[in-house]
Amino acid sequence: MYSKSHRLVTHKAFKILRGIGDSAYPFLAYEHVVAYHAWKTDDYRDLEFVDVEGGGGIFGDTARDNPHTDEGFWVNDDDPHYEYDGRNFTAFNHFIDIKKGRGIFDDYDGYSYKRGSASGAEYQDASSVTSGWAKVFAWISGKKVDEGINWWFNDEYAHAPGHKWYRRGKCSPALERYSFPEDKGRYRRVEDECRARFPMAEATGQRNRGIPWSVFMPVDNMARYWYSEFLKTNNPAYLGSVMHAIQDASIPHHAAGYSGNWHTDYERDLESNILRWLLDARFTDIVKRLFRRWNRVDNSPPSHLDVNDWSKIPAINWRVDQLVTWVALNAYKEYSNTYNHFKHGYSFNGYSASALVKIATAMSLLVLKKAAAHLQPMGDLISIGWYRQSFIRHRNFRGEVTPIVSTLDQKDATFKIVPGLADDSCVSFESLNYPGYYLRHQNFQIKLHKKTGDWLFKKDATFKVVPGLNDNRQVSFESLNYPGYFIYNNGNILDLKYLSYWSWPTYILVTFKIVEPKWTPPLAAPTQISPLNNSTFYHYPRRTVLKWEPVPRAASYTVEVEYKYGNIWSLSRRKSDIKATSYVFNFVGAQPGRWRVWAVGADGKASAKSGWWEFRYRR
Repeated sequence: MYSKSHRLVTHKAFKILRGIGDSAYPFLAYEHVVAYHAWKTDDYRDLEFVDVEGGGGIFGDTARDNPHTDEGFWVNDDDPHYEYDGRNFTAFNHFIDIKKGRGIFDDYDGYSYKRGSASGAEYQDASSVTSGWAKVFAWISGKKVDEGINWWFNDEYAHAPGHKWYRRGKCSPALERYSFPEDKGRYRRVEDECRARFPMAEATGQRNRGIPWSVFMPVDNMARYWYSEFLKTNNPAYLGSVMHAIQDASIPHHAAGYSGNWHTDYERDLESNILRWLLDARFTDIVKRLFRRWNRVDNSPPSHLDVNDWSKIPAINWRVDQLVTWVALNAYKEYSNTYNHFKHGYSFNGYSASALVKIATAMSLLVLKKAAAHLQPMGDLISIGWYRQSFIRHRNFRGEVTPIVSTLDQKDATFKIVPGLADDSCVSFESLNYPGYYLRHQNFQIKLHKKTGDWLFKKDATFKVVPGLNDNRQVSFESLNYPGYFIYNNGNILDLKYLSYWSWPTYILVTFKIVEPKWTPPLAAPTQISPLNNSTFYHYPRRTVLKWEPVPRAASYTVEVEYKYGNIWSLSRRKSDIKATSYVFNFVGAQPGRWRVWAVGADGKASAKSGWWEFRYRR
């Protein structure tokens, strides 16, 4: 997909998720941040190509040299770069070659010309996508698009872990991140696998050398890595690249492993139609139906998907990389069945393309729901950190940024994040220890004021969460009714300030991080629902279903059940780490019983226990 399409589909998935209404609001507040990273993933400079010039220069030597060092006057230095003609090489990792079948390095490999599908069944002439002398050469040579791309890069190699002169974390971080050698078990280390994937080149193209013989990372590996980063950090910004992977997998050419065969034409036509589709109520209804069908637990989630598994029903507990692969299986089916591999030239089937966008949107929604469930125990209490261990807090009804020392500091720095009072796609911040009081701007100062019913207050207390101006994996807070004005740390006092492009030296002063609350009230005891106190049962077997209301910020629950023999109550069972708000068991004996439940937070702290509710079995 083009960048604009990624952003639109991600916003659509968030809008539907917000309408469902069962996700923690701190997660929903990241909509613009996640959409930004879905849009910008193609701009990551995380894959380095090295153009081998010939180490000996004037002596005609074809050897390689250190691309990061000036070897001196007599050496024609190899040239490292991350993009060509304005396009970053990271996009080579955004394919999954379903057409080839089982992969060499993964269940399905990524893009490869000589060791993948791209060198066969090419039908688009390179002259149709070039201009100037390049077009003349392409026309004379008769090369196809993928053939031409790989001819151009035949004397270059992807600088990978395990190669000489490789700088870990600097040259090609994507290859370090997206390699999972443990899956196939053919290689012990990332370095060993990458040397096999990415053979180094010479100054002239040679067999089994360079980019044409490389096997890039599949797009499902990209989703797998960034989702794991989200799980480790609880930072939804990392989900942007997961959204990008899902949506790229829905493009038939990405699923078949081709840069050519009118790939660009397809994405151009897709972008010209996608907004109209996303705004169609019927489109939304179908996406919701798909989501409801997929929002289930699969008792046997797959470890691998075959080419014909496109008809399986995905589930929320599938691994994210398998969900991406499933989308690609459906996209490849369209490449093969609807377009017949583009053997007869280019065509655009609006019905097919719209169906794939529905799948991409519904799958984006499912993964967002999966991620939101991971954050659910955090609830809606947050703190907002700045650099140097300082946090936004209120003091004397004025917004400040200070270190947190006392319990009062912790409470002053804890807020309830809620849907924006004036726009529910934005946020408002309600004080924890002054319920009903919100951060708002007034006379370009950030203050804590009691909520009123007037529209001006609602707009002044509503902020848009955008990617951090100084660090786009953090956040900045832009005023709803003063666009371009941001919450600003003005010497540890919070103000509202306008920032232009030329204000970049002060971007650090408007960049914050949403973190877990500095202070949390004790968890409430769960409210029991059934069986009601003093219930009597006559059925056998004695299958008993206990139910209770969910407790905000609870990570799990513990249930105790006792039975009564004579006048003595004895423990029948204690079950911990219950994730649901119900528990099913078979009670022992035709006798009295009782039960109680308590909640446990993510920090391991338990709530007060509910009261005992008694029941009795007569048989």
